[in-house]
Amino acid sequence: MKIMNVGIPFGPIEILIAPPMDLNRSTTPEPFSTLPLRLRTNDSLGLFGVRRASLSDGGLARIHEGVDLLADEGEPVFAVADGRVILINDIPGGTIIAIQHDPLASGIISRYLHLRNPLVNINQTVVAGEQIAEVGPLDAPEHLHFEMRWLPEMVVPLLGNSENSYPLDPTRALYNLEKNRFPNNQDTRRVGDRTQIRSISEIVRDRMLHFVRVRTEGSTEDVYLPIFQPSPDEESLLEMLRMAFSNQHDVRLVWRDSLFFSDIQSTDDFVNVLVEVQVFG
Repeated sequence: MKIMNVGIPFGPIEILIAPPMDLNRSTTPEPFSTLPLRLRTNDSLGLFGVRRASLSDGGLARIHEGVDLLADEGEPVFAVADGRVILINDIPGGTIIAIQHDPLASGIISRYLHLRNPLVNINQTVVAGEQIAEVGPLDAPEHLHFEMRWLPEMVVPLLGNSENSYPLDPTRALYNLEKNRFPNNQDTRRVGDRTQIRSISEIVRDRMLHFVRVRTEGSTEDVYLPIFQPSPDEESLLEMLRMAFSNQHDVRLVWRDSLFFSDIQSTDDFVNVLVEVQVFG
């Protein structure tokens, strides 16, 4: 199916969703932790919109219509919003569950693939954060394949496939679940030395995920600024970095640990995400 702009008046960013998993839920008494999800970005295989070979269609290219979220087998999977279960089906690679979320947003459906042990039934009503299944076993790195889709004019979804709905990119909405819960205090902020920016380069993961990578003089540690569907504060940080680099000004950087984008550095558990820039003239 071709991914296209069909005039959808909303998207996952505008819809308040809960994490479909929480890899660090046991570390906090709150309903969800500050680091719930980890995107499969290594080799770009888990990203929305990348081209893949379809084993069921003679090896022809297909578009990845969701995102892969890394997790071990048995990790609990949750409904991202209130809704009604409209599909439970066993397919190659595990069980698939689909939930329709009206009247949260007209025609919005979430889909969860590579599951085991479903805990819900067809037509059952679920609430955000309710466990619906577990991550199942896979030959590839174990993960949850997660999709958000739009059904125009409330078309009844076809069992076992999604040919009559349009995929929506959930990447930014899922990252915001981590970003918006960052406490931004002395325990979580990490501050570098007051040094000159040595190099700034843009990283493009197969032209799908965009970062600005910052390394300050005398440091071997990279700091990343995600500019994938950037927010106003991220655009402001980017402009400050450009100005400081162009004018060779000293900077003071503040960053935090990000689990969501950590797979871009396959040797590390976390990636350093920029949260503050102070420029010295």
